[in-house]
Amino acid sequence: MPRKNPKGGSTAQSGWKGRLGRKRRIDIYAPRAGATQFGRESSLRVGDVIELLITDVTRRGEGIGQYRGRTVIVRGAADPGEVVTAVIKRITRDGVFAEVA
Repeated sequence: MPRKNPKGGSTAQSGWKGRLGRKRRIDIYAPRAGATQFGRESSLRVGDVIELLITDVTRRGEGIGQYRGRTVIVRGAADPGEVVTAVIKRITRDGVFAEVA
C-alpha cells in the first residue's frame, strides 16, 4: 500500500519521497572513492595463477569457486570441495574463466 502524503491526498506514486526528499542520480550512481570499473579490484589479469576452493559444478562439468569476491569458472575441476590451482584465461564483467594448472 503506498504511503500517504501528509500535505495532501496524493500518494507516493506522485513523486513524494518522504521527509528526506528525492536523491539526486549523481548521489546514487556516482562511483565511490577508490572504486574501479564494475566495483571490482583490477588486480586480476589474464595469465595469473590463483588457488581457490571449488564449491559447485556447472552442467558442463566445470568447477565454480570464489576468488576475492568474484565468481571463477574453472575448466577441468569437477569435484566440489577440491582446492585447485588455476590459470586465468579470460576476465569478463560476470566472472572469471580459468583452467586447472
